[in-house]
Amino acid sequence: MIRMIVVPVLMLALIGPVAAQSVVREGRYAIVPVEDGFLRLDTGTGAVSRCTGKIGRLTCRVLPDERLAYEAEIGRLEDRINALEDRVAVLEKDRRFGTLDTPDDDGELPSEEEIDKVMSLAEKVMRRFFGFVKELKRDLDTDQL
Repeated sequence: MIRMIVVPVLMLALIGPVAAQSVVREGRYAIVPVEDGFLRLDTGTGAVSRCTGKIGRLTCRVLPDERLAYEAEIGRLEDRINALEDRVAVLEKDRRFGTLDTPDDDGELPSEEEIDKVMSLAEKVMRRFFGFVKELKRDLDTDQL
């Protein structure tokens, strides 16, 4: 007998809060009562607004939709990726990019004479550099700086 009374009372206790937050549909909008106002769901767009105030002077503000922000960021990143892929395609078509070839280069190796000229120049540069180092060391040793 006690069980027959306790079970319906517990069911009413559990169902009570759900009934208090019942959804009211008014055309395109679904309204859910909440503390200090209600939430208005636009069933067409999915936008949620929190409405507060007195009847006749309600103020509804659209709640930020994180999903839209994420979708916008994903769209921006997809656009950036597409632009970068287009740029890579253009650079890969340019045969000069990433190679030592120049437009007037026929692909031949430098001659012995050209190599000797470069080595001679490099030797002069190194000798001059080490000459400066010797002078600097001598000046440091004699405290002339």
